[in-house]
Amino acid sequence: FPQEKNLPPEADYFASRNSLIDLGHKGGMDMGLVRNEIKKLMKSPEKRLTLCHNARQLMDGKGMERTVDALNRFFNTIFPNFANRENTT
Repeated sequence: FPQEKNLPPEADYFASRNSLIDLGHKGGMDMGLVRNEIKKLMKSPEKRLTLCHNARQLMDGKGMERTVDALNRFFNTIFPNFANRENTT
């Protein structure tokens, strides 16, 4: 569905590496365009495999872990042992 206005560079990056189908900033709202792209994918197992393989080469699925680790490191600079404290709520 529609990209956020700040994401075109990321979409361009992944599209240039053949790991997603970029419908453009508002293309996801064009159900005709979406339907046509889905039909193309349904007819092309090779395309689906290529997209999947290429995406896996670019994304490891650990972004949330890295974000939490970075936040913990940041908060530890303000509140020592922030990441090691027990949940008291």
